[in-house]
Amino acid sequence: MNERNKCPLCASSAIIKSDAYYDVIECECTRCGKYMLYGETLILNASPQDKKSFLILSSYIRELYQSSGKSTVLAPDYFYKMIDMAKASVPSFSERIFKLLHAMEKRLNHAADRLDISSRQEELKNYLMAMSYSLGEEEFFYYVDCLKESGYIKIPDTGDSLGYQLTPQAWEYLEKYKANDRTRSDKAFIAMDFKEEYEPIYITIEKVLTEAGYKAIRADKEHHSEYIMDWIMAKIKEARFIVAELTSQNLGVYYEFGYAKAHNIPIIACLKKAKEESDQETLKKVHFDLKQFPIIIYESSDEKDLGEKVLNRILNLVGKRGQ
Repeated sequence: MNERNKCPLCASSAIIKSDAYYDVIECECTRCGKYMLYGETLILNASPQDKKSFLILSSYIRELYQSSGKSTVLAPDYFYKMIDMAKASVPSFSERIFKLLHAMEKRLNHAADRLDISSRQEELKNYLMAMSYSLGEEEFFYYVDCLKESGYIKIPDTGDSLGYQLTPQAWEYLEKYKANDRTRSDKAFIAMDFKEEYEPIYITIEKVLTEAGYKAIRADKEHHSEYIMDWIMAKIKEARFIVAELTSQNLGVYYEFGYAKAHNIPIIACLKKAKEESDQETLKKVHFDLKQFPIIIYESSDEKDLGEKVLNRILNLVGKRGQ
């Protein structure tokens, strides 16, 4: 393999091994973490808009790498679906502030330690930029200024410039945020039609969720005494992600999908393909607002196909529970 030193996704410094014959690279990037890319020509021929999308993807796969410690595999038939998933998972402003502060915490050796995030500390700066979903240094240092103005970080008045220190207010904020952090949830909400004909689909999805370490939550399978919609909305907000099975075009499923999307909760959408039907024909069944969403299309008579695709999407979207 040949070796290079510039990441094709984000242009940050990296250790890259490439194999031109198989058109594959192994990359260990200061921003993206570790990943493997097949079909690098997708990157080399990208438009300027794609470059912005690649930075979002960079942050997304860095989070996956931080949570699992494993390389993400990017392949031609899945590359742009990964970008769609990354865009669907972009955190809100307040979540970016938490992610940046939490990432800084991870790099401290002790509570009084300091971090130098200047340009001369490229690896640390690139890591923090990725974890805060910053598209450039201007945006990144704006988030840093927000942390300073909020009283979460400071430069100690010691006459040196060894970097930022987290304040007691920051440690209290991190503890409170983590207590309500959905990413620590072990639950996955299933939005789907309750008719008996869909029960095999539910069983397949539940089995996959269990395999990935998550507890399946479906409204008709749980005991509750309060108003059903209040209960459903509360359970969606508690979930790490939701699985929305769209085949029946059930309005309740669409509502739950929209509620999860509005609250920035990751969504895995599934759609069953009829026999001898093309993927394009299948996608015509869903509401036009969802046609650009990365939907899993699975074979109608193959529950194994559904299970494998949902599991792969879980691994790429949020990772296995506890990893």
